[in-house]
Amino acid sequence: MEVNDEVTGGGLAYALTDKDDDKIRHSIEVGQEFTWQAAANPTTGYKWTVAIDQDGNCGPEGAISVIDESYRSNGATDETKRGMKGVGGKTTFTFKINDAAKTGNECSIALDYQQKWNMRQGWEKAPKKWVHLTIV
Repeated sequence: MEVNDEVTGGGLAYALTDKDDDKIRHSIEVGQEFTWQAAANPTTGYKWTVAIDQDGNCGPEGAISVIDESYRSNGATDETKRGMKGVGGKTTFTFKINDAAKTGNECSIALDYQQKWNMRQGWEKAPKKWVHLTIV
């Protein structure tokens, strides 16, 4: 986990990546935002899919929300590679802990990298990555 001290004043608590240990539980306050970033290559049809708090432990639906999802190609700064097929990059999700979240509770966000037309049934129970949270 990388704590992003430069933007904590703006409400961003963490900047997490797919390289972080997904057994670690992150404490985050109501109202705070955090990002999760991973390597991606949408030209292959693969995309990161998110399932938030499937058990409802941290509050009603919408207590934790994705407020932004973006992709940036690794070749984005090289004019010759911009938009080329096969050039990978990074997908970034920004999550927010909303007022409806229950403080003191623990929950998880499941993230999986798959093709929309070839999604594994029940992937939310065994995703490629987890983000575990405690709402404080």
